[in-house]
Amino acid sequence: MANRSQDRVGIYSDLPFVMKLNANGDVPLTSEADSVKQSLFNILHTKKGSRPLNPSFGCLIESYLFEPFDEVTGKSIGDSINFALARLEPRIEIRRINVSLDMDNQLYKIDIIYLMRNLQQRDSITFTLQKI
Repeated sequence: MANRSQDRVGIYSDLPFVMKLNANGDVPLTSEADSVKQSLFNILHTKKGSRPLNPSFGCLIESYLFEPFDEVTGKSIGDSINFALARLEPRIEIRRINVSLDMDNQLYKIDIIYLMRNLQQRDSITFTLQKI
């Protein structure tokens, strides 16, 4: 009997942001953890309401860039991220969202730690938002 885990291509897969042909002339799929990270990046970098056929897709974090640069705004950014990811990405369970302030550079550093449900694997993403 064949091992089913060896037969599967991947639990999660998606097209890459940058499409390059492989040696066979095909566009390779991203899979597993890379597919989930790409989805998170897409959700967080899409302005909510900007997709006419899916206006509820995206996150409102850019709306906080004109707010006061303080801990209260940082918490609101974290809450907005938590709401968007919990609603739009069922493949993950958010473990922690840390929003810290870099006062010298006027930017928010955001760390998101999550668990990929089907893979039972922890991962994280980190990015920054520059205050305007």
